[in-house]
Amino acid sequence: MANKTPKSKKRLIQELHHIPSLHETIVRMALEGRLSKEREEHVRIHLEEWVTDSKYILLNLGIHMTMGLVRFTAFPFPLPIGSTLRPIWVMANRMYCNIIWDMRRKSVHSMTVLLFSIIPFLGYFAYTIPLRKKSEYLAYLYAQHISYMFYDKNLEEKLKKVPRFIKKIANALLVPAEIRPTIK
Repeated sequence: MANKTPKSKKRLIQELHHIPSLHETIVRMALEGRLSKEREEHVRIHLEEWVTDSKYILLNLGIHMTMGLVRFTAFPFPLPIGSTLRPIWVMANRMYCNIIWDMRRKSVHSMTVLLFSIIPFLGYFAYTIPLRKKSEYLAYLYAQHISYMFYDKNLEEKLKKVPRFIKKIANALLVPAEIRPTIK
């Protein structure tokens, strides 16, 4: 949240796996009207299974979040640190997976994730893209969860002041199609 002290890397990654805090995010999303009752129930029913199946993706998402944490606390002045480190992380993991011939994990570090990781601010959400393979709502849940953790705002509020093309990218990749707003 906005007034909390910075979290340690380990605590941040654990919080991404922490089912009770994800349930709090689901409740908050429902109260804000971001999830219908039916979708809220669907996400609740499948959440534990999705999180268990996505641990490797969530580890990488946590590392990107940690990069953001370091970037905004250790280097509070504008530098393209995140837009440099995130793609390096994705490329290094992709190369490593090629070397050890782990194609399942290599698919997590896709070219889409690499390109998304370059975008300022949104790049921290790059690993929500492979989460979409489990469920569009899982990716959306994590995008909201991370936005609440860092900014105490929902994703849409956080994106209000960004350029329109970034909003379009965020909506296309992070928001489920049936609830995606039309941005002009």
